[in-house]
Amino acid sequence: MECELAAARADREHILSRMVTRTVAEEARQRAAAGMREKAAAIVEGPDGVPNVLSDAIDKLPLPRPRFTN
Repeated sequence: MECELAAARADREHILSRMVTRTVAEEARQRAAAGMREKAAAIVEGPDGVPNVLSDAIDKLPLPRPRFTN
């Protein structure tokens, strides 16, 4: 009985150690959205990296609302 309990506890601890908190997930999601926005703006800029109307509009797009945290 105690061996089964110890095995179940070890299994649960292993599963919990691989989980990510909501705060960390939301921070990563926001960083990814900001990175995608910056990449899109860089793609539409001229070959010399001069901002234009479209890249400025992309830079002004808001980040998505938080999904996992308030």
